[in-house]
Amino acid sequence: MNKNEAYAYKIGVIAGKYVKFKRANKEANNSTNDILTYSKYDREHLRFVYQRIGLGISLSKANTDPLVQSIKDDLPKEEIDDAQAYEDYSYFFYKGLFENLT
Repeated sequence: MNKNEAYAYKIGVIAGKYVKFKRANKEANNSTNDILTYSKYDREHLRFVYQRIGLGISLSKANTDPLVQSIKDDLPKEEIDDAQAYEDYSYFFYKGLFENLT
């Protein structure tokens, strides 16, 4: 896995943990599932998913401290390169997502 694919994978890991957290706390809604339905996960969509997760965490009424720490641990170190910004990284996103969702 190169660094761009690793970025998408780690965002998928974070998304999986987030969706699992929201479902466990009975806070899941259409907005929670919307981050899982893009047809293409390029750099822009991956950034948007991460942004929506941050917003969802800040609006949660449950204790988010363990989730926030987990996200900090999983946060990718590098962004996707500009030259490959529009490539589709769906496979790696969903791989990370489903490894942490179930």
